[in-house]
Amino acid sequence: MFSKFSTSVKIIILTLLIGIIGFFTYASVNQSNLSASVDGIQKLLRKVNVNSQDQDVGLPKVDKERYAEEKTNHLLYTFIEILLTLAGIMAVVFIAIGGMEYTVSAGNDDRLNGAKAKIMYAVLGLLAVLFSYAIFTNGINFFEVSEQ
Repeated sequence: MFSKFSTSVKIIILTLLIGIIGFFTYASVNQSNLSASVDGIQKLLRKVNVNSQDQDVGLPKVDKERYAEEKTNHLLYTFIEILLTLAGIMAVVFIAIGGMEYTVSAGNDDRLNGAKAKIMYAVLGLLAVLFSYAIFTNGINFFEVSEQ
């Protein structure tokens, strides 16, 4: 029956079958974990003698202003960290590109000087990123800004 299909079609069908089986297995495992979690919460509530119909179950009140400030701090921290990471990756990529240009310059002085300049500026950029990251993390620790 399957002999008329090409190898790539067989691989695609097999991959889809494995994916579908994996998806439903994952979903059933998560469902059993969820029901186990709900059972555990219900047992805990029975132990502390809390009626699940009560509106006030003794949960701590959330200070909305403090929560918003911490969330903003975390968002800013994450944004700066991602920005510095991307800048570092770009610097490394430009070092690699400059190295390739240096290798294939074939003795052409203009291309050789251009490649050297690209490598030099990329290394300076990478150093700037590393120093910025060091200043940023030390500043976070110095001013005790919450990361979370």
